[in-house]
Amino acid sequence: MTIPRQPLWAVLLAILSSILIASCELDKGTDQTAFFADYKSYQNDGLNLDYPSTWTLAYDSTPSIYTTRGIGFEISEFSSATILIEKDKELRLSQVMDRFIDELQLEAKDTIEGFTRSTAKVNGHPAETITWKDTFLGETHYELTVTKVIDNPYDVFAVFSLSDEDIKTARPHLTIITSSIEIN
Repeated sequence: MTIPRQPLWAVLLAILSSILIASCELDKGTDQTAFFADYKSYQNDGLNLDYPSTWTLAYDSTPSIYTTRGIGFEISEFSSATILIEKDKELRLSQVMDRFIDELQLEAKDTIEGFTRSTAKVNGHPAETITWKDTFLGETHYELTVTKVIDNPYDVFAVFSLSDEDIKTARPHLTIITSSIEIN
């Protein structure tokens, strides 16, 4: 049995359509360079994922401060990405976000302005995002997104804590990273 060859224009149309569909998932205010960034692969103890080559692996700890395992990446001085793996109990997305809000004391500090909390999807996965402005020293904008990437055989969350310019430049990587996470 032979497989019919597709005309070149059909192949190019399919590729362009895929790029257009993928770019529509990103916010209009984000930097589109994520599609062209170099990525590294991280594989350790059953976890596989891809991350931008400009990010630095900060730790892979068992246990972590929040869950049975945590893997952290430094994006910049004030921004990070973390993978949280919980093997011992089931965690809800709202529980994880509530923990971060409590720990950061966002609802109690008088230097916090414009605090918002919203739900969304990141690459089809349920997510919550909080945003705020801290006026303690100048004016710094923050965004923290938590998405539940895997819930079987155990819970896996991706957490992106971004500040100022990283909000625009790192946000496009959320889709790519969450789509690459695998547990073996």
